[in-house]
Amino acid sequence: MIGRMRVVAGAALALGAALAGCGGGGGAADAMKLVPGDATALLVVDVARARGSKPWRLAEEEMNAAVAGTAGAVSLGDLKARLDELKAATGVDLTKDVDVLVLGAARGAAAAAPGTPAAGYVLVVQGKNFDEARLADYVGKTSKVPVNKVDVRGVGTYAVTPAATAAVLDPTTLIAGSPEWVKRAIDLAKDGGASAAENAPLQAVLARHDPAASLWLGLVITPDAQALIARSPLPTLGTAQNAALSVVLDPEVRIIADVALPAATDATAAHDALASMIKEYRPLVGTFVPVAGDLLDAVVLEVKEARMVASVTLTEALIADLRAFAKERAGSAGMGAPGPAMVPGTGAAIGTAAPAAAGTPALDTAAAAGTPAPGTAAAAGTPAPATAAAGTAASAPH
Repeated sequence: MIGRMRVVAGAALALGAALAGCGGGGGAADAMKLVPGDATALLVVDVARARGSKPWRLAEEEMNAAVAGTAGAVSLGDLKARLDELKAATGVDLTKDVDVLVLGAARGAAAAAPGTPAAGYVLVVQGKNFDEARLADYVGKTSKVPVNKVDVRGVGTYAVTPAATAAVLDPTTLIAGSPEWVKRAIDLAKDGGASAAENAPLQAVLARHDPAASLWLGLVITPDAQALIARSPLPTLGTAQNAALSVVLDPEVRIIADVALPAATDATAAHDALASMIKEYRPLVGTFVPVAGDLLDAVVLEVKEARMVASVTLTEALIADLRAFAKERAGSAGMGAPGPAMVPGTGAAIGTAAPAAAGTPALDTAAAAGTPAPGTAAAAGTPAPATAAAGTAASAPH
């Protein structure tokens, strides 16, 4: 599902902006009214708030100064060229005309339970300056496959892939996602009904997000997801009930993951297991990728009643080091066929022993992290800290 969601996110941003209902105004709360009520996960991105943050401004400055065709398969310069092309063809400036993104989803195994509808997802984008005809024409001309239009209750839906459909509801409104959930979102826009905005358990999780966040995620962890977590490197999180994630961009970058467990003893066990894992891997990770070691050192783990909370503050110095590492990776990839990242100061590639550590076993990045790739577990309905473990460090229990 993750790959399809990425495709749909791109198609959505290319097709329009969304709003709950068929009119103007609103915000994240209104956009949630287009998400079916059986969603088990909701991701909200307040793009308008993020747009005023220092990280956004820095990224925009770098993109504006970049030159297309440099450093990597898709450089900032290439991205700027594509955004400029989209604006010229459709009138849409994605850096200014998108204000809110809301993504709702339900896992397949959870949806297979008796009495629950099919799994799916829908992305809602709220913004302005969207013209359905121009957007559809642009997508049709740039797509590698035919884009077919199908009328659903008077709304034109566009099959951008066999598993992805998008629809512009009005000049400020677009929905995109799996075909069935797009149809259900259209029904919600036309008739109202049970939506994620009225999903009390999910809304209670979302309410734990940091009010200063530009991005926040809430998910209810279903039994099948718990079973998957129980087989992960952090089985103590297998009883997690729900999780909230917040990303704050100003005045400093902070990431907070808040996982609810059945009891305080469970939260303490999860805390201790994650702290132990980080302590074990910290020396090895820091040796091969020093900035990753610094990131591990920046994390704090806490137990708050029956919840485990992991947080990390990214200082300007740490962000600068991370950006330098990313540029180094992109630069090495741009000089030829993409290859492995180099271990700073060793001349060795990650995945091999450093010359200074003769006889040391080879290490690949997945082994160094010790956890699944960040972001995949959260999208599937698993708690954020399990994915954050690869890049977090622990404090003593509180």
